[in-house]
Amino acid sequence: MGDKNKSSGVGPLRPGIRCIKDDGVEDALRALLSETFEDGSGDRLAVPVLGAGLNKQAAVEAGLRVKEEDGKAAEVLDWGGLLEEVEKDVGIDAEAAAQITSMTARWEAVVRLWEEVGDAAHQRESALGTSVKDQLQLQAKAIARGHRARDLGGGVYQELLDRGFRDMVTLNFTSGLLEVVPEGWLEFQAQSKKVTKQGGQKPGFALNDYGRNLHFRQARKTDGGFQRLWQAHGSATERPDEILLGVRRYGLQVRALDLAFGRFKEAERAYGSRLEPPKQPRQWSSAQFESWRGERRQMGPFTLPGRPRKKDSYGDQSEVLSWLDVFLMSPLVFVGCGLSPDEFPLWWALHQRARNQLRVPSDRQMPAVVLWAGEPGLAKKPPEDKDMKDPLGHLRGGPAGVCTVLFESHADLWDCFLGRGEAQHDSAEQRQAAGSSSQAASP
Repeated sequence: MGDKNKSSGVGPLRPGIRCIKDDGVEDALRALLSETFEDGSGDRLAVPVLGAGLNKQAAVEAGLRVKEEDGKAAEVLDWGGLLEEVEKDVGIDAEAAAQITSMTARWEAVVRLWEEVGDAAHQRESALGTSVKDQLQLQAKAIARGHRARDLGGGVYQELLDRGFRDMVTLNFTSGLLEVVPEGWLEFQAQSKKVTKQGGQKPGFALNDYGRNLHFRQARKTDGGFQRLWQAHGSATERPDEILLGVRRYGLQVRALDLAFGRFKEAERAYGSRLEPPKQPRQWSSAQFESWRGERRQMGPFTLPGRPRKKDSYGDQSEVLSWLDVFLMSPLVFVGCGLSPDEFPLWWALHQRARNQLRVPSDRQMPAVVLWAGEPGLAKKPPEDKDMKDPLGHLRGGPAGVCTVLFESHADLWDCFLGRGEAQHDSAEQRQAAGSSSQAASP
């Protein structure tokens, strides 16, 4: 891997809000998105964290309405729109709920107001998951029809798969990525009961029920390596009654994240003990860290020779891999995701990641970047109208070490993320460098 594709520390992607046109930001972002593993697989190292904006972009390409126009409702649902449809579906008078701006609190209001299924909140919540699934499946079918009508194939979903990121984390309850290439994906769900070690009867250990979404993923082999999709909030298609929504389930996931962090640290210490001489992680060289990351982010344990299995067994809990492991040892790029303060399990993971990086020099710390489309002036200061909500207020100052990169439009954002026009960008960069050299050489 040459220097051109090597991202060195956070650099221009340091915490705070930056414009893509700020000095060095675009080059640093493109380098981050281009960096690959050193194992020759060609798999990209950065981890995209995908929000509802991915489906919105797919819908834009499919010609669907993404907002209300001429009295016609939007055909693509943001969180507010999704909750409105759920409220209609279950017959709730949504006037009171609609005044709640926090999406988590609004979901709790829906659970409280709906009285059709038993008295227990968890019974209502599980049943509401089916309504969420129905709404999202209608949207997915509309996007697929639009892609077919415009002869776009898999559209943005296919482009994303073609980029070759080894790991992707989706916060969506359904995934067009799995439907674009429906074959070859192997499903993994960690056991929630006591398990036995592969090939023997040695007692295993329990993974608590609340942590299933940390481990749930699909993976497929590619020409040089593999791709893995982590469904961090669960799958409405597979288990609509267990999707991650609401205060109770968010709280339980923080508990599961804390346990997963302990497993990650145990695995890290075990790797350090195998080095010659044994070393604590803070003493590792860059090469040793790369070796550890390459080993930890491998595809297995996943399949038995010649046949896939849906559930895997672990003999030691430090072997358990979760999307938190991927967060802790990788550069992150949030796309189509605004990192709302409501997402407190996600913020827990980001803050823990930032704390875990304090032991290494800043030039070796891995950035976490949020891609955002909006008015460039917002990068410098919030809206002057005090009655106007600051859309970037929760990201100012770079909490948890997050860098927000501001684009002038969604089209520019997706072009950069998906590598559209990379050849032209590289040519322009080369011309600029050549011009600087010749200017320096002039008398």
